[in-house]
Amino acid sequence: MATGANQSDNGDPGRKWAVGGDLRRWIIEHLPSGSVLLLGGAASPFPLNAPDHTVVDMRHLASTADTAATVDHAWVNDALDPAKDPATVVQRVFQTIKPGGTLVVTVPFGLSRGVSDTPGFYLGSLRRLLEPLFEIAEPELIDGQIAVAGVRRQQPAGVPVFSLDPEETAFSGLDRRLNERLRLEALENVHAAARYAAAKTEVEGLQAELKTTKGDLVAVRRKLAMIRPLLAAPLAVVRGGRRLKRGAARRGRVAVTFMRGAGAPAQRATGQRVPAAAGKATAPPNWRETLVQDFNTWLRAARDAEGDEIVVMFSGTTFVQEHRGNRPIRLTNVYLRRKCPVFFNYYRSNYKQPLPEHPDELLFQSPIDATPELFDALLTADFGDKKKIFYASFPHELMVRHLTVAAMHGWVTVYDARDDWEEFAKVGMAKWYHPGYERYVASHADIATAVSRPLARKMSAIADREVHVVANALDTRFPQASRSTEPTWPPVIGYFGHLTDKWFDWPLVIAAAERYPGYTFELAGHQQPEMEYPPNIKLLGLVGHQDLADRSRTWSLALIPFKNGPLADSVDPIKVYEYLHLRLPVLATYFPQCREYPGTTITEGREEFLELLPRLVGTVVPEKETAEWLTHNTWERRVDRYSELADEVRARGRDGVMALLGAKW
Repeated sequence: MATGANQSDNGDPGRKWAVGGDLRRWIIEHLPSGSVLLLGGAASPFPLNAPDHTVVDMRHLASTADTAATVDHAWVNDALDPAKDPATVVQRVFQTIKPGGTLVVTVPFGLSRGVSDTPGFYLGSLRRLLEPLFEIAEPELIDGQIAVAGVRRQQPAGVPVFSLDPEETAFSGLDRRLNERLRLEALENVHAAARYAAAKTEVEGLQAELKTTKGDLVAVRRKLAMIRPLLAAPLAVVRGGRRLKRGAARRGRVAVTFMRGAGAPAQRATGQRVPAAAGKATAPPNWRETLVQDFNTWLRAARDAEGDEIVVMFSGTTFVQEHRGNRPIRLTNVYLRRKCPVFFNYYRSNYKQPLPEHPDELLFQSPIDATPELFDALLTADFGDKKKIFYASFPHELMVRHLTVAAMHGWVTVYDARDDWEEFAKVGMAKWYHPGYERYVASHADIATAVSRPLARKMSAIADREVHVVANALDTRFPQASRSTEPTWPPVIGYFGHLTDKWFDWPLVIAAAERYPGYTFELAGHQQPEMEYPPNIKLLGLVGHQDLADRSRTWSLALIPFKNGPLADSVDPIKVYEYLHLRLPVLATYFPQCREYPGTTITEGREEFLELLPRLVGTVVPEKETAEWLTHNTWERRVDRYSELADEVRARGRDGVMALLGAKW
């Protein structure tokens, strides 16, 4: 017989059960002296180190022809595997040890070995397994193991069977679930450790990048120290003789969160993803990557475009779409028809709004929350010999920060005052507005323009410079009616445009509807207030241009009923050009800019407006005068005017402090 304390009968020498001090003592105390059959993996150090114990290797016995009753005692541990017919193991031990010999069994309690697909041992199941062949004492729980000792019977009292009673079965299920939970948690710990290692590596890389960036920042600060004297004078203009409060300057700031870099471009319409009519579609989670890819595609298309100008249109309006006909969109459409690329900044209220779609590859539309991250690449890009023109369509803080950068890189800068933003802010419609921003932009743009004479006078006083009047105009593609219909009777009075009560004079229109109940008032537009309207006021909602043109054939008069005040004083309504294009007589509230327009009647008060309304119904617009006037007032003519002004700047050079920046035309 050979000794072999570290042998295992189950074919897995790496699977050993730890024997704690308490269990170790218990085993030695319960095994009498003599030869001991070790069945199962032995623990290290082996507990049977007493001089009166002789360890018998079961493999040696297995090779002997007759092993019956050859060993005094037995210790069985992990050989008693519930998954490998433990009843057969018990019968084999019964045959091997002598009658009256002692059997010691130590097995893990329940599923403590991590076995999740087979039952484990419990006190009752182990007793039922051993008692047919051994007279056993009460099992004990020691160090997480069931320890039981028994004396071999002279004759079997039954057949050993391994089974769980209902209570043990239920407990085994709970045990199994707990083991699975522990296994998953251990696996998650491994994954967490891997993520931690990856994050640590990334942090180290970012720290290295930060170190490099800090070095670059030092160089930028040196450069800033050199040009700071050049900025002292513009800063004094912005401050207007007083220091701006930091909090006030920040309130209008656009929060920008954007990624760096760009992927390969795709062959698709640039800068867009979701059709404008897609309603409340959710912006894709990778819209930033999409936007930068499309921006790079647009840059290449812009360099190769046929047109000789490239345009940045920093607009505070919505994206380019049919139902919106504001000034930046109208100018943009002319440039696109001339094959001139346009970078169009538009406003959106939050980043979840989808990117718009547009078929022209020369148009790139960037939401205002993304534009700042693209500006550096845009303003410094090489567009060959194209003439560069930069429109600041509203005096946002971003223009204060980027107007000078654009000028330094050869862009002719334009402040195009299309509305009195100070008055808009007073009615809560331009919360970003700060007078210092407008003062700076109006003073330091190469060209300053305004849509009306009153607004030009105001801008000239603010900026102490010449401000050109470049009024609104007619879109020559605005449709004519597709059918010929005479105005109806009773009369239909029409309006299309914005219906917000911030400037649309609802009390005046309701008073007109109530005074002339036989007239129908058709109002096309959006953002009307929630209220009760007289039955002869018909709200049409947003209507396409062709449908408007067709519907206008039944109108006897077109209205522009804005609230009188400083806000309206500066306005040059685009709709007046479209009304006259449709040969509709126009009745308007007080717009000084429109006094000399053909077919247009300007009123100064409520009663005058109401009294003139029936007199103008059905009147005829002077055809020849109107047609000639419209010929000189198209968006094509306006773009020509801006090109002339830009060429003058390039020819004469810049004036004042901006001349110090230099430029490569």
